[in-house]
Amino acid sequence: ESVAVLAWAARVADLPSLVEESIDALRQLGASTMPATQRAAVTALRDLAAEGTRRLDVIRALARLPEFVVPELASGLSASRVQARVVTADALAAMRHPRASSELARALRDEDAAVRSAAIAGFAKLGTHFVGRTIAAMRQSDPDEGVRRRADLACLRHGWGTGPLSRT
Repeated sequence: ESVAVLAWAARVADLPSLVEESIDALRQLGASTMPATQRAAVTALRDLAAEGTRRLDVIRALARLPEFVVPELASGLSASRVQARVVTADALAAMRHPRASSELARALRDEDAAVRSAAIAGFAKLGTHFVGRTIAAMRQSDPDEGVRRRADLACLRHGWGTGPLSRT
C-alpha cells in the first residue's frame, strides 16, 4: 500500500519537493531485501519513468539501486509496453554495473527498434567492449535504419568493428 501512495505522490506535479521525496522513498523500498516490496517499488519507478513523470530523476533513482536489484530491474526488459523496456534499458546503462550491462545486452535483441536503439546508446556511453562485435554487426543487419545509424556512430566512437561502414 505504501508503494501505491508514494507512486501517487510522485505524480503530484505542483509539489516538487513531495515528488522528489516520493521518488527517493520508492528507491529506498526498491533496495529492500523483501522480494514483494522490491518488485512493487521497482515496477512503480519504472512505470513513472515510462509515463514521462520526472523521467530523468526516476532513471537516476533506479541507477542508484544496489547491484542485487539488477535482476528485478532487468525484468522490465520483458514488459509488454515498449516505453517500459526503453526505460529499463536506460536505467541498466546508468547503473554502470557489470551485471547490469550483461542484462542490458538482452535489449540488443528486442523486437522493437526503440529498445535496441536505447541499448546501443547505453553501451555507447559506457564504452562496453564485450558487445562491440554485436553492435558492429547491427550496423548492417538491423532491420531499422535508425538503429543501424546509431550502431554505426557507436562503432565509430569506440573503434568497434572494422572501421567505417562501407555503404555499397
